[in-house]
Amino acid sequence: MYGSNGEIMHNTIAEHVRNRLVAQAEEAEVQGLTKVAEHLTNQIEKSGVRPTESFYSYAEHELENDVEAALWDAAIRVIDFHDRPFNATDVYEEVNRIAKELITNLRVKIGAIDGVGAFEPDLLGEEKGHVSIELLENE
Repeated sequence: MYGSNGEIMHNTIAEHVRNRLVAQAEEAEVQGLTKVAEHLTNQIEKSGVRPTESFYSYAEHELENDVEAALWDAAIRVIDFHDRPFNATDVYEEVNRIAKELITNLRVKIGAIDGVGAFEPDLLGEEKGHVSIELLENE
């Protein structure tokens, strides 16, 4: 995904999400949750920021691929740390299991149990619209 001036946007976060992360990092620091604050700060520093209103498309399969890639990075760190032989199929199965479980559990924690992403592209023939209701008071 590329932004209007050609920058890669795939690993970006919306400005309002960044602001929430900053606030949560500061709160974690105040509460003495140093590791939480450090991890949030690391994510803030390594994530590009896109304007909240900018067009952005991010499909579920892209989310799954990104989570799996991050877990493969972690798996390779564990394998290298122990310097032991491994079966790539076993690692693949574990990465996929953990990725699915992580996505499902986080969706529940953030209240996105319907599984629909905010930036998923429209399906062929699909039109997304917003319902607005106007209430009129009788005088």
